[in-house]
Amino acid sequence: MPMHRNPLTLGHGTTALGKPVLHARPARCQRRAQGGVVMIEVLVAGLIFAFGVLGIVGLQAHLKRTEVTNKFRVQAMTVSNDLIGTMWGDPQNLNQFDTASGRCDGHALCASWKAKVARALPSGTAVVAVVPSAAPTVGGRVQIGVAWRTPDGNQRFDTETMVVLR
Repeated sequence: MPMHRNPLTLGHGTTALGKPVLHARPARCQRRAQGGVVMIEVLVAGLIFAFGVLGIVGLQAHLKRTEVTNKFRVQAMTVSNDLIGTMWGDPQNLNQFDTASGRCDGHALCASWKAKVARALPSGTAVVAVVPSAAPTVGGRVQIGVAWRTPDGNQRFDTETMVVLR
């Protein structure tokens, strides 16, 4: 049986151009070297996957904190708008809603609203400032501030409106 030879080689490990022929590693050595490369690839892939999972967990935690903060902000806006609606329904007693003067605690509608703020928000407090308008109108400018405490720190929602009855 004739031996098949590479037509570019001249029998003793040299090519037609006189350059030595480079022989490949034996298959046994190649498998061992490739096994080490595969192990490194698996370790790198596992590391990349672990960082991805940690990133997703961090993002989820941030979204949860943001959700809680926004929930309280909506609650503050809702109780503020509730007070504004109450004031529009009772503009003759608008000065009774002023918390700085101390009249709020004596006015049933205002006192119940402050209790509602305390129930709706963690450590919730409210400040209402009423600047009466000049005659012949009844009402005035109202500033409402609602504050609460979250694990991220203190939060505050402020709003201002005019309550006028002509």
